Amino acid sequence: MGDKIYLLMAIHCHQPVGNFESVFAHGYDVAYRPFLDVLERHPNIRLALHYTGPLLEWLESRHPEFLDRIRALVERGQVEVLTGGFYEPILTLLPEQDALSQVKRLSEYVVDRFGCSPNGAWLAERIWEPKVPAILSQAGVKFTIVDDSHFASVGRDVESLDGYYVSEDENKRLFVFPTSERLRYYMPFKLPEETVTYLRSKLEAGFRGITFGDDGEKFGMWPGTHKWVYQEGWLEKFFSAIESCDWIETLTFSEYIRRFPPSGLIYLPCVSYREMLEWSGGYFRNFLVKYPESNRMHKRMLLVSASLADLPDEAPAKTHLYKAQCNCGYWHGVFGGLYLNHLRSAVYSNLILAEVSAGRFKTPPVGLDYDCDGRQEWILSSDQQKVIFSDAGHILEWDLADKAVNVSNVLTRRYEPYHEKLRQKTNQSCTPEGVVSIHDLNMSKVSDLSILKYDKYPRASMLGYLANGINPSDFFAHEHLKSDLGRVLESGLEGDALYVKKEHLTAEGALLSEMRLRVGNKQVICDLKFSSGTGEGIYALEFNYSLYDERYSSGTGISEETKEFWFNDKWYGINILHTANKPFKVVHYPVQTVSDSEEGIEATFQGSCLVLLWPIRLDGDELHLILELA
Repeated sequence: MGDKIYLLMAIHCHQPVGNFESVFAHGYDVAYRPFLDVLERHPNIRLALHYTGPLLEWLESRHPEFLDRIRALVERGQVEVLTGGFYEPILTLLPEQDALSQVKRLSEYVVDRFGCSPNGAWLAERIWEPKVPAILSQAGVKFTIVDDSHFASVGRDVESLDGYYVSEDENKRLFVFPTSERLRYYMPFKLPEETVTYLRSKLEAGFRGITFGDDGEKFGMWPGTHKWVYQEGWLEKFFSAIESCDWIETLTFSEYIRRFPPSGLIYLPCVSYREMLEWSGGYFRNFLVKYPESNRMHKRMLLVSASLADLPDEAPAKTHLYKAQCNCGYWHGVFGGLYLNHLRSAVYSNLILAEVSAGRFKTPPVGLDYDCDGRQEWILSSDQQKVIFSDAGHILEWDLADKAVNVSNVLTRRYEPYHEKLRQKTNQSCTPEGVVSIHDLNMSKVSDLSILKYDKYPRASMLGYLANGINPSDFFAHEHLKSDLGRVLESGLEGDALYVKKEHLTAEGALLSEMRLRVGNKQVICDLKFSSGTGEGIYALEFNYSLYDERYSSGTGISEETKEFWFNDKWYGINILHTANKPFKVVHYPVQTVSDSEEGIEATFQGSCLVLLWPIRLDGDELHLILELA
């Protein structure tokens, strides 16, 4: 048994691009500042701190004195600052040059602001893929931190892990520290003595180094933790307990590497922390399969990155691109923000701004499988608009250059396993022995179970189908399809227009529709012609807007018959006039999803659904619809 065990701690603090000012301020008040207050009173406690670019930029503008305090801790040898991707991307999901540039940006910031050159990097969501060592090594990084579950995935007993290990790719080396899941669940949720007792057991078993690496938000922002950690003094007691044990020493990771050799060689597969694997279905990239909206954002980001590849890193367009790579809007778990409209909107806003600032927003009409689903998509654009259509003519993305908004950014309502929690009534965040981990909470803000509706097809706009005999309430429940969305027979460009021919199956036989779609500077124009059917019917064109109009977004209803319909969003200042050659009615309702979050299960407004309904003849009628921005 050695005479000491060395505790290595890394605290990771992050707020995503696009998060609300109030959330940044709240985090500062209840977690970031109080943690530093306690740390400064315990100069013998050494650890690593990591702050992501969005949070650093906010701190620089609102509380520069906080960054001065970190620099002072660095100068007295108490803290080392970690680097990583500046805007907290998943590095392995980026083009390599973007990944290297993101790390370079944060490393340079750390040198300039804190006066130290970072040796270690925090991996966003601890996402490991085999190419991580090559990426980080090229970026000048010597070590990173993963979970002990990463090691368990290749058969290692997590209780046998000691210190750090070496991994490599293409002979580019990287030191890897495994953070203890047990410590992640002890700190700060159990009494300090329980952590000390566990550390004693590791010392007696002959271990030398053990790592704790986790979110700074759990020290104050998670439910119940501010009271427990600061008002009731958990952090003060914990640091004091560590200091009182002459057999425990805290070190920075760089100090530990200088003192001790690695414990061996390790090769890790595609893996993340245990909870992330549960949410993703075993592999982070599976989010791109589970949520097509995430996949489209990711592939759109890759398109923009490729279009900007020739620009210097300091170009404003590159900053917008890197902001759009912030990981939070691309996935969903207890923390992931895919269900948060404002985080997805921030991704799209920065992608649009990247193209606009580089003068590359407008492109010639093009067909390509940009989302890698095996089917062709079509991109039509003007100076003011860019619209991505599916091969069926559905609008997957509708970008407005002047507002930097994707109007079609609406999430599909889908089943999530935690919806079953809504049938359970317990809301618990504290116990006499500590505070409950966010992973074990069962809290809900949803009382009306009727809000749980699941869509029968993905949300998009310009969705065309027959709507005979459908009640308005059927649209809200997405139980309204008497036929289908049609089978694509032909899809392609005719000059500057997209032509789509579809077959719709009805009880009387097949109905053919021919659609021509054009994108002007302020207009999207749809021409429809029907043939081969018999009799009359009701034809629907459905639009899902990531916008809010008090008249049509707060409840379900149906308008009077009209040839003109305005939708006015005051938040963005976006007004859309719908004008048709034949009178139509509009069914409207809000699209709300039910998702898990740090605060419990909650309903989130995703957008507004408008279904335009026309009575038509099925044997040769024509519709002409103009969507005009005003």
